[in-house]
Amino acid sequence: MGLGIASAGVSQAMLLISLSSLLLIVSAVALGVGIALVFVASTAVAALPRARGASIGLHQTANIAGVAVGAPLSGIFLHYYGALGPFTVAAAVQVVALAILFASRKSTRQADLQLMGAPADAAYRGQPRERE
Repeated sequence: MGLGIASAGVSQAMLLISLSSLLLIVSAVALGVGIALVFVASTAVAALPRARGASIGLHQTANIAGVAVGAPLSGIFLHYYGALGPFTVAAAVQVVALAILFASRKSTRQADLQLMGAPADAAYRGQPRERE
């Protein structure tokens, strides 16, 4: 998921500085790939084994709400800050999201390993406990 957020953030920044049509197209393609990586990975993370339907439903609801709220907000940023406003805000939000992702990565990995039945120190070795 970090790769997708990083790709989307970098491509948003590239959209801000695009001076040629080619760079604009490359930036848009990179943005699409980054968003696709984030969407697939976040859906997989949201799919909790015991409540798969409810967790995916909540994830999709948040996604649709983000689209519904994001479009008018982009229009507001466009109106007040010009054509670069929405891209600047989106790039900043993605930088913050990437920072939060990396800050919470260790605790998330430990929680995942505990759900799989791995010992507490497996997160440091990077491998789950072998099953007998």
